Order: sequence, then C-alpha cells, then structure tokens
Amino acid sequence: MREHGTPHSNVQISTMLNDAGLRTGKNLRFTARHVAAVRGVYQILTPRNVAVQDGEIGGKQAAQLLGIPADAIYNWLRLGQVPANTGAGRWCVPWDTQTQEVYRQKVASSSGSSRPLPRRATARGTSIVRRGSRSG
Repeated sequence: MREHGTPHSNVQISTMLNDAGLRTGKNLRFTARHVAAVRGVYQILTPRNVAVQDGEIGGKQAAQLLGIPADAIYNWLRLGQVPANTGAGRWCVPWDTQTQEVYRQKVASSSGSSRPLPRRATARGTSIVRRGSRSG
C-alpha cells in the first residue's frame, strides 16, 4: 500500500488490490473508500495532483485545461463561486460536462474585468498607468 500510495488514486489502488486477489479484513472486495480508510489509519498521503475519485481533477489541472492561472481557480473555490469537493484535504473538481460549463462561464465572465492596464510613455520607456492614480 505504501509503495503504490503516493503515485496512485484510491480507485487505482483498490483495482490493484482486487486484481491481486486481496480482500479487506471482512473478506470484502476493496473500494476507494476502503483504501481511503487505510490511508488515514497509516497516514499514507495521496499526491496533490491525483484526483481522489474518478471523474475529478485538481484545481491546478482545471486551471491548465481552462488556460488560466491556478490562483484564479483557488480563489473561486475559497469563495464558493464554483463547484468542488474537499477530499483528502484538498480541492477536487468534478469534471463532468455540467461543471465544465460552469467553469467556462466563470472564465468568460471574469476575463472582461481584467483588461490590460493602459500604458504611457516615460523618459525611460513605457510604464503602466494605475487606475485611480494621478499623474503629476
């Protein structure tokens, strides 16, 4: 379990254990939930880039797929503006068509508010004009 714990998801490990013919202490087939329980007892952490369940992705991967900074995704998640689960101490985004559309709409609606700042010429080159700042 420790050997496969870090690079694999709970679902992948449960499949490996079942394929090897192993059973739980109650003689049941392993599920992702059983693997999660074993991880908790023995403090075997999951990698932050592996989704907790099939059909989920991490915030960083969602950002890559949407072509935006990961900070934007994590900000939306903290504010509860987009759907996600917190499994294994991290954000997991269910990546189905409905949720993808919610995230795409969020990207589209927020991209208009982050227009590039206007630039002005200076003796040393070009600088950014801060909104609300006074030029003197």
